[in-house]
Amino acid sequence: TWHINKMQRRSQIVLALCAVFLLLWVLKAVELVTPPRVTDRFVPVERTEFDSAPHQHAPSPLVSHQSPLVSRPSPLASPSEPVRIHPRGWHSGAPAPRYTWVVSTGHTGTTTLTASCRHKGTPTVLCQHEKWSVPPQTKTSLRKNALGHATFRAAYEWSKQNMQKSYLPFVDRLLKSKGKTKFFDAGHHLVFGWHYWALCELVLEDMLLVRLRRAEMPTALSLCQHAMEKDVENLLRPGAPLILSHGLYNSADAIHALPEPLYSNLSCLQKAVWSQRELEARHQYGMQHMCKGVDYLEVEWEGNNFDPVAEKLFGEYVPELGVWPVVRQERQHATSEFHQYLDDHMEEAQAQVRELDEMLESVVPWAERGWIDWHDGDLDTD
Repeated sequence: TWHINKMQRRSQIVLALCAVFLLLWVLKAVELVTPPRVTDRFVPVERTEFDSAPHQHAPSPLVSHQSPLVSRPSPLASPSEPVRIHPRGWHSGAPAPRYTWVVSTGHTGTTTLTASCRHKGTPTVLCQHEKWSVPPQTKTSLRKNALGHATFRAAYEWSKQNMQKSYLPFVDRLLKSKGKTKFFDAGHHLVFGWHYWALCELVLEDMLLVRLRRAEMPTALSLCQHAMEKDVENLLRPGAPLILSHGLYNSADAIHALPEPLYSNLSCLQKAVWSQRELEARHQYGMQHMCKGVDYLEVEWEGNNFDPVAEKLFGEYVPELGVWPVVRQERQHATSEFHQYLDDHMEEAQAQVRELDEMLESVVPWAERGWIDWHDGDLDTD
């Protein structure tokens, strides 16, 4: 009897502790998912304010609505200068704004940027990596939802609603609960749709965008890592899949939309390069329209050593966000075997990229696909 009573007491204690932890979890979840009260903080800024901004972005040859949008990769630094940073409206060493986001395809050093921010342990900055709501809006679910839009209006409004009614209020609740005043996210879960550029419409004066580009071939090789793990020849094999939960894929609303049979027959390398070109085209269009006047940094780098990027970005341009040196991130996205395979087949790889460029030249322009130009006044932003 004594042993039975003892076991019962232990069971009661365990159940009580479980109940306490469950209650705390529920309270935290309710705090994070409670529908926010829409305030003036996230009311879209009038576009006329952008037109008078002192650091407007010059028109880009990448964007033309009379001809297909074919985005070429930006010129990268030479081997003697592996990192190049171009500030646009940003003064080196200036205090970080309330929000900072990194725009990239992923596999460009973003996890190291987040680790550098977290390693600093600053009392004012909250360093997050691809976290959004409870349950989380994962990259996979966002990608699937983003594929369902056939027009710019639908795609952009979906992104703006996500940012205005869910993501930004969630971020502000996190800042309040953590006692922080500034937010930094180097992840790329917002790459689907038009989330980054919708943020410009909502919090333009409180944000900094960092456009992070790595050289095209190493990025494509890294993006194809999972496909090459199954068979290294998948890099250049026609029809090989791009096995990536967070990659941009061909869709009806894509700027570089290709006929599906044509896209499906591309090699993994071509699909990875297509993903980079698609993001660049969206970025160029967004910076000319929704994000006119926003402060941003263009960061370009090449090679496999990301150390100089974090050192220069945090040491010179935004020191408040991160510290250097930081514990090295052991996330090897492409093995030496994969690099060697690409080196051995570089001529074929370059030929495939040229073939992709020819395909993109034939893409049907937006206007002929029912897309709506931001600047033509047809898009209601109220």
